[in-house]
Amino acid sequence: MKCLILAAGYATRLYPLTENFPKPLLKVGEKSILDWLVDDLVETTDIDEFVVISNHKFAQHFEDWKNNKKKVHPYEITVIDDGTSTNETRLGAVKDIQLAVEMLNISDDLLVMAGDNVLDFSLSAFVDFAKEKETSCVMCHEENELKKQQKPFIVLVNSQMPYKDEALKTAEEIQQKHQVTALTVNCDQLRKEDITRILEKVLYEFPVSQIQFFIPRWVEMLPMDHELKQQLLTQIREKMKQMQHIRDITKEFIQLSGPYVQDSLLEDVGLSDGTVKVRIRIKDEYYYQMLSQMSGIKMESEYELIHTMRELVHMKEEYVKVQAALESVRGTGYGVVVPNLDEIEIAQPEVIRQGNKYGVKIKSKSPSIHMIRANIETEIAPIVGTEQQAKDLIKYIDEGSQRGESIWETNIFGKSIEQLVQDGIRSKITAISEESQVKLQDTMQKIVNDSKGGLVCIII
Repeated sequence: MKCLILAAGYATRLYPLTENFPKPLLKVGEKSILDWLVDDLVETTDIDEFVVISNHKFAQHFEDWKNNKKKVHPYEITVIDDGTSTNETRLGAVKDIQLAVEMLNISDDLLVMAGDNVLDFSLSAFVDFAKEKETSCVMCHEENELKKQQKPFIVLVNSQMPYKDEALKTAEEIQQKHQVTALTVNCDQLRKEDITRILEKVLYEFPVSQIQFFIPRWVEMLPMDHELKQQLLTQIREKMKQMQHIRDITKEFIQLSGPYVQDSLLEDVGLSDGTVKVRIRIKDEYYYQMLSQMSGIKMESEYELIHTMRELVHMKEEYVKVQAALESVRGTGYGVVVPNLDEIEIAQPEVIRQGNKYGVKIKSKSPSIHMIRANIETEIAPIVGTEQQAKDLIKYIDEGSQRGESIWETNIFGKSIEQLVQDGIRSKITAISEESQVKLQDTMQKIVNDSKGGLVCIII
């Protein structure tokens, strides 16, 4: 006997879990679904070959499974690629069976089964039954309990007086006892309104297929471990566990609690496809709190946000002017901020003479900012006493990482090394007198305007 396992589907209802991985190879406990099926049949039947028919998209996954499969008993595994790559072009169960039978010329008894069945019983009894009958057999399971069938239904309480207290009380008792929707009607005198009401109630018994929660975009940008995001996700998960049927979806039920949530709005309940849309609004104060944390600028209202944006726009305009020069300074040590057109001053045109010819001269003047990188050298040289004490200080500095502090945080005589270095840098900068600054400025102007590549000597 051989076993043909149908595994050429795309399991689109389990996306994204099965978007790039076949459903039969998903793990249930310590083994995949396919392993559970094959191992059961190997142990309890005389099947000597398993034929797995797959689509082209997942064929290699099944080949890998076949090559890695550990066998306790001898049997063969054959993987067939039906050549399809999308759900729209799939062959379907019947054509896949035909393809496998014709390709392998199968004439033995054949057990055909789906590769994604999770069973809590062995198939050996069915195989024995088919052998005993010596004919084709189909296995099915009869389920008489409506709830276990998981199909939408309602209970109609038929009464000549459906709106009387007795009928309504009966319907209420049925609802409370069996946790189902019960509706009182007079089946002999059904009106159009009654049929509409019945159909509406049936629609509300359909399962919820998808719940879409819409949150502000700025909340999406928060890291997953942010308190606000974690609280929302925790509540959404709890709500989703209880949203099984359309009737479970109410304005009151979808409300989320907590300090962050302002309101939860039920935007749409799609009775045709079971899609529910919920929009969550977060209190404005947390929006400004998030902006303050990200920018380092305190903002508590829309006014402060707009005011801050205007300031930042102005700062950006100023930075853009010097950006290229700063990048040049970092790269080569020298950069120039080119003046804008509105900063250039043009003098009145004047007539000039060169020999016996005349021309026009137009002079312009514009400010240019020159940036020069100059390395400031500073040193810290505390006198501590003996040579051994000096060595102990070096050791103390080196062991800073073991104390959980960087070299900059190391304290020497009441000040950190960072403070001492910064003090040294500031003292060097302030040592440049105004006279020296003026001379540097004059020299730069001469170099820019008069220099023709000659030697420039600066005396300070």
